[in-house]
Amino acid sequence: MRSAMYAGLIALLLALCAALPAAADEAPSAASSGAVVKAPARDKGDRKNTAKEQAAPASEESGAAAEEAQESAPEISVEVVGKREGLLSISPAPGEAVVEVNSQEMKDAGAETVMDAVDLTPSVFIRHQGARYENRLSIRGAAPRLVLLDGIPIAREGYTGLGGGAGGKEAGFAGRILYTMPADIIQRIDVIRSVGAVVYGPAAATGAVINIVTKEPKQGEEVKATTTWGTYDARRDQIQAGVSDGRLAFLVEGGSDYAESHLPLGQKRFQDVFTKLIHNEEDGSKLLIDYFDLKGRRRMDLSQDFSIVPPRYWEIDPWDEKFLNVVYSKALDDETTLDYVAYMRTRRFTTNQYLTQSFGKTQQYWVEGQDDAGADLRYSVRKEDGTITRAGFQWAKITSDMLNTRYYRKTSSGWMPLPHPKVVYVAQERKTKSLFWNRTIPLGPRLRASAGARWDDPSDNAPMATFSTGLECDLSARTTWHLHVGTGEAYPLPTEGDITHGIVPVKARTLSAEMGWAVRPDESSQWQLNLFRTDTKNARILYNSPPGALGPTAFLSKAEDLTQAGVELIYNRQVNENLRWFANYTYLYEDVTNRHEPHIPGPLYPTVAKVPAHIAAAGIRATTGKTRLSLSAKYSADYMAQNRLMKYAWPVDSYLVFDFKMVRKIGVGELSVFVDNLLDTDYETMPAFPRPGRNYRVSYTVPLE
Repeated sequence: MRSAMYAGLIALLLALCAALPAAADEAPSAASSGAVVKAPARDKGDRKNTAKEQAAPASEESGAAAEEAQESAPEISVEVVGKREGLLSISPAPGEAVVEVNSQEMKDAGAETVMDAVDLTPSVFIRHQGARYENRLSIRGAAPRLVLLDGIPIAREGYTGLGGGAGGKEAGFAGRILYTMPADIIQRIDVIRSVGAVVYGPAAATGAVINIVTKEPKQGEEVKATTTWGTYDARRDQIQAGVSDGRLAFLVEGGSDYAESHLPLGQKRFQDVFTKLIHNEEDGSKLLIDYFDLKGRRRMDLSQDFSIVPPRYWEIDPWDEKFLNVVYSKALDDETTLDYVAYMRTRRFTTNQYLTQSFGKTQQYWVEGQDDAGADLRYSVRKEDGTITRAGFQWAKITSDMLNTRYYRKTSSGWMPLPHPKVVYVAQERKTKSLFWNRTIPLGPRLRASAGARWDDPSDNAPMATFSTGLECDLSARTTWHLHVGTGEAYPLPTEGDITHGIVPVKARTLSAEMGWAVRPDESSQWQLNLFRTDTKNARILYNSPPGALGPTAFLSKAEDLTQAGVELIYNRQVNENLRWFANYTYLYEDVTNRHEPHIPGPLYPTVAKVPAHIAAAGIRATTGKTRLSLSAKYSADYMAQNRLMKYAWPVDSYLVFDFKMVRKIGVGELSVFVDNLLDTDYETMPAFPRPGRNYRVSYTVPLE
């Protein structure tokens, strides 16, 4: 019945758009998308066949001006992507509504990681889980389906036991890259919130996709160093060097990061290396190689209320992640591109749990490993009439293992040593072959339609199918309307606890729809209104068994029917070249049908952690002389939070937090001062783990000749 309702709605709106009379004052639509909100300029290295997609070729002077304007007037822009130039591998699917956060906006927001960079975008809620010194990200109430690095998956929804699963609530273990990858190496982040991204992976049409686009070296040579000092003994030193002659470009970055926590015992120490090699050929073909290596350790925070969360002394050491991407994009002709993609991922984590805060006696430890390898063949055709076709074949292999060794058990008399260490070893593997197809076609001067399909065949389960369809209509020269509908299914990977208990997670099925309007009342402002709804049958939710249990085998899967719906209101205004402000508001509704009650006592314990019903963010960016000022605000309504380390749910109060950033050119370098929690607000996003009060960071960047 619901599918028929969606189909009827599409047919009705299609007829209405087709019946609209041509407006005399209407501007011609862009060849590939006709979006009212104009896409920001891209570096020349990302452009290909731009003359085919523009009314007239831009001169070198106008291109330079566009790049300069992007740096001087950054914005979180909402756009419908279809005219985006560049590799298929680093572009969202055509017709997708995305939010882009560029490098300047990341600087203005004081972002250190991907999590920080997307925090001010619509529908984003971040739960800072102090107990594991980790963060949990939800977009429109659900975990992102995929995290991409230059268009290639580096973290998959349902990737591991702590990763949620189809319809899962939070991005966990595999999503750690979101709060460890430094913002220094990122050029922009695309948050694809609507359906239709079947290019990227199973069930991607029914959830958000985060695409992290890394920096490319500028023309010529550039070397710069940055040092940062802050509250809680925070220190980051970073050096970045790049060289490019237009055809061959190379970028290398290295950084060292240390900080203590505002809570007892918490500490982190990381070293990262990132390299990028680009070779541009005369026919428009391109070779891209990315390599990222992160090593370090984390020591977990202690709760400030042991009546809610008992003290646990944890440390992850070593923490090791490596990613390698290789893409060769062959330009077959002016309209056709063939991409050859290969990638490898390696993750190793050793978590130690101690009996005391002296970290001298080990209660248990577990070693977790993940290896991910894949190869893609992607085909893309862009016609002059605006037709875009994308198709491809993908192969992926995911291997994970876990070794858990326990030395003590808890009794009524306290911790007692086991006669012999208890050892549990769990391993699993999944190979998946996939086919995808996506097409965008113009139905008229103001109307475009898109459709996509994906078929995934995992080695450990039955095949899965994903479908999406979309419609876009230029209602006037300044107003665009769109409708996207998608449905997908997926088999979540079982957790280590599922394997040891003989639990097989059931297949989840999801149906999503989004409808929205983008209005530009004048040249300096833009509005967007989006309505969305997702229904998931057998959404995988994780819980502890027994309540409060620790360790990788403590997390078990259960299935719930989950409905998430909401409204987004987004506004941007560029007052002048030196002043801009933005605001967004999201209302979220969530309903869960509890069909499999977990064995957890307490009337307050919810089935799943509910996100706040109201989320809002706003900011102002101003430039005066050599100084750039930024003020940001984030609001969250109150909600009930579930901490997997607790036996009961606990209310979390609403909060409003302000951040301030000032950047000024001093001498040959640039000085940045960032004040987090400007008003010293007392708040938390996880019960018993308050967020930091007012704290500071000061950094200085200097070019090295």
